[in-house]
Amino acid sequence: MSKRITYLERRDGMTPADFSSYWRGRHAPIAVDLPGVVCYRQNHVIPGSVAEGAAYAVDGIVELWFASDHDAQAGLTTDVSDRLIVDEPNFLAGLTGGPVDGPAPAAPAPAMLWVLARWRHKSPDRQVLERLRTLRIPGTRGLSVNLLDQSRPLLVRDALRRMTTIPDLAISAGFDTRDAAVAGRRTLQESLAPLVGDLRDVQTMLSSTVSIVEAAR
Repeated sequence: MSKRITYLERRDGMTPADFSSYWRGRHAPIAVDLPGVVCYRQNHVIPGSVAEGAAYAVDGIVELWFASDHDAQAGLTTDVSDRLIVDEPNFLAGLTGGPVDGPAPAAPAPAMLWVLARWRHKSPDRQVLERLRTLRIPGTRGLSVNLLDQSRPLLVRDALRRMTTIPDLAISAGFDTRDAAVAGRRTLQESLAPLVGDLRDVQTMLSSTVSIVEAAR
């Protein structure tokens, strides 16, 4: 199985509500036709959950799992991809994505906590990765550590802005309620504090999850 994460920035002048409505109602029906998609989830970033001066402009996070790397690559050159590209400026100002090393999809959760970060050094120490993968957050349904595959090309669009720096690391944790996610955020920030020498541009945010395709389950 192959996974890709894409970060979205909503179109200038568009409200968060209109952005979410268009993404879920108009754009998603196009994306579901990508070949080999076994799981497609939209994470709608909750307004106000990102601190001022945040390192990354993110209004939505796409998680796509494909049956294979071949399917993931093939989908970039299909008529479906062309239709996505035509539709994206209707609700997006920016788009940057890439393949990640991450786990298979677990059961979706209604409230998500995300941590995005970059490595201070070229590559993470093995002990750092082990510490991240064994983090324990009370109340979470599960924690996913996703590492950007820096050896492969990024997904960008000529007509849209791209991130100056894409996160090397994306951690997500699912919760039953938004209040539980807020409490988990404090715990996760405390757990990551000892790794300040390894991580930079750390940004936390909350999102609601919309499951579009769950064929993997």
